Amino acid sequence: MNFAQTILLPVLTFLTCSAWSYSQIRMERSNDEPQRGKTWFIGGPAAENVNRAAVLLDGDIVTVGLATSRNLFVSPGALQDSLRGIRNIYIRVTDKEGTVKHATYFGGSDYDLPTSVAEDSATGNIIVCGWTYSTDLPVCGNPLYPAFQGGETDCFIAILSRDLDTLRYCSYFGGSGIDHIWAMKARQGRIWFTGLTDSPDFPVSSNALQRSFAGGDDDAFIAVMSIASNTLEYSSYYGGDGIDEGYSLDVDDEYRIYACGVTTSSYLQTTPNALSRTIREQEYCDSFALILSTSEKAPLYATYL
Repeated sequence: MNFAQTILLPVLTFLTCSAWSYSQIRMERSNDEPQRGKTWFIGGPAAENVNRAAVLLDGDIVTVGLATSRNLFVSPGALQDSLRGIRNIYIRVTDKEGTVKHATYFGGSDYDLPTSVAEDSATGNIIVCGWTYSTDLPVCGNPLYPAFQGGETDCFIAILSRDLDTLRYCSYFGGSGIDHIWAMKARQGRIWFTGLTDSPDFPVSSNALQRSFAGGDDDAFIAVMSIASNTLEYSSYYGGDGIDEGYSLDVDDEYRIYACGVTTSSYLQTTPNALSRTIREQEYCDSFALILSTSEKAPLYATYL
């Protein structure tokens, strides 16, 4: 099988089509009728960003972003009805016409940044991941890491009820350095995520592709968490002697993980059938693409791009 042609390139096309949008979000839905678009503005008198959005199974839309304004709309009984920190997370569920059904702030006393959102198809709960400076997030639900692990920032994983009035689960995740989640996928009771870390003590599993920090500014990481059993099923560094950061991730029906990111490392684990086994643009950065299975300690496919 030629991974680059049959698996990697279609996945890369999908993963690189996502983009950040600020202050507004534009949604389009089409059927047999001509395509129609809608634009909704979300914000108050201060700065707001919409970072990510997801279409839920029933067609509603959930958005997550950064909030600085203190008077954003929150729904009755919202989990958090006001801004607690410098910048908190703002989560909103609307129908496809833009009518707000549920909305809440979420965060601690400092700066919290959401980078991904998804629906747990088994329960309908809303999963939000990202990173935070706050040392006082409202952890709950037997968290993997109930306390801030140190350094400037930690990752966080939060699970909220569909109506955004109850926090089902919240945990820190990381080590003693800087840790960021930048992409997440949820399906069938599991959460897959990738990002960056410079923590020498980042949590890794016994079946990890790379069990230690490789040096440089930071390494990418790939991790898998079981929601049902509240366990870390897989966690691994992926990096070399430079900057390595994971920004996109997907999972196929056989639970192979597809991760993409950027690198300035002169050495990364690559496979013999890689498109490129050497870096071409170390002064700025190259991209990397990685396919792995948590049951294997070697990558199924890994290449510079």
